[in-house]
Amino acid sequence: MNGSERSGLNLTPVLNTKAFPVVLLCVSLLLEGCGINWNKAETPHDVVGRYVYKYGSGQVESWTFNDDMTYREDLYASEPDLIKNAPPLFSNTQTWHFDGTVTMDRPLVWFDLKAFRDNYADPLKKPVQWNSNSGYWSPPVGSFNAGIEIFSSQKYILVRINDPGEIDKIDLK
Repeated sequence: MNGSERSGLNLTPVLNTKAFPVVLLCVSLLLEGCGINWNKAETPHDVVGRYVYKYGSGQVESWTFNDDMTYREDLYASEPDLIKNAPPLFSNTQTWHFDGTVTMDRPLVWFDLKAFRDNYADPLKKPVQWNSNSGYWSPPVGSFNAGIEIFSSQKYILVRINDPGEIDKIDLK
């Protein structure tokens, strides 16, 4: 018994006909109409915006990617500090470039990445500057915002926000 027989759905007649491309096109249009976007960033302008990452320990990282190919990264002690625009604990402004991936030049690392597990790591006493760091940009899909995946195994994914007040809607745990 194959999978289509178990589910009661037999797709063999559709797959073996000349109508299959038309069916595939209809399904693709239906998915696109539902807001599903499979496009990747084509230009740096797709990436431009503000992104955040919430640590399990309470700190919040904010990254702003600008059209002039500069970025600013800030570390805030807490979500309320970001929302009320309090001065960040640390800040860094550098350049970034785009070649299918987003590469940030000379970013600061706030936490011990070797001990980074389950969205939690102890903060470093002083941030460390790396030469560069790259991430994969993902477009918004349905109700999910765009994001930049830096370390997927540690769930270190920056999520785009339009307003700092949106941060309470983000749950990466």
